[in-house]
Amino acid sequence: GVGAVCCWSAGNIMVREIELPSLWLAFWRMVIGAVVYTAVLLIKGQRLRWPEFKACITVAALSGFWFATFFEALQSTTIANVTMIGALLPVVLFAVAARKFAEPVTLWLVGMCFVALAGLALVLYGSTGLDTWSARGDLFALVTLVLWSATFAMTKSVRQHVGALEFQATVWIVGAVVLAPVATISTGGIVWPSGVTWAWVAAMLAVPGTGHLLMTWAHRHVKLTLTSMTTLAVAPLSMMGAAIFQDEPVVGLQIFGAVVVMVVLVLVIRREARIDQTTSKDETPLVEGVGEPPV
Repeated sequence: GVGAVCCWSAGNIMVREIELPSLWLAFWRMVIGAVVYTAVLLIKGQRLRWPEFKACITVAALSGFWFATFFEALQSTTIANVTMIGALLPVVLFAVAARKFAEPVTLWLVGMCFVALAGLALVLYGSTGLDTWSARGDLFALVTLVLWSATFAMTKSVRQHVGALEFQATVWIVGAVVLAPVATISTGGIVWPSGVTWAWVAAMLAVPGTGHLLMTWAHRHVKLTLTSMTTLAVAPLSMMGAAIFQDEPVVGLQIFGAVVVMVVLVLVIRREARIDQTTSKDETPLVEGVGEPPV
């Protein structure tokens, strides 16, 4: 989860460097992803089977639109705003984690989440006076939050039955198919990347795309509450990256809020790790000398 967060944070900065409409950026990234991941499966002697492909179709289609709205938001308003609004993900998913996956959501965890959100609010408030801020971009960020919450939770369910590589290959294939007609209608034709832009699109697959693979893998091994909490780090990391590499202004209020978020995240991860270790020690083997079989 932590590796995925680092990759996503870098990807948020990269989007600003790509001169493509958001729909076409999402489409071409998915096309490259479909080719690469399908090739990897074939090299490994694996293939996409219809039952697995069918199980991923809905979440894959939603992922296509999520990418498009997310890229549009990043190109329209401040990176800090987009990532801060996206950081509301844990709040949305706590109820899902408790009901659908029977994960314990304690008052301490909820309290820590709201402390982190207070820090995020400081960052958001500090950026509203900037020239790069846009209400339209913030609206797209809200739509992205809804789509991301749905795909995040659905991925957790699908990953119980589908391998990480198979899942990602399906996401790229279905996402490209879904976005193709929408992108074509929106621009009145196909928008082809230039030579340099192709390199940037490929980099988007290599960096944030790898983040998606890492998080997809983590969904089968880590609780939804914890993976969603790790995404809180995307906002402050992206904000710092935007300030360093794109000269996006950062005020003291934003820095303070980012520190609050990071401290909360460290506390939550350390506490969850201790709980998991204690639970693991207390588990009784199914057969003497044999532990619980891997999921």
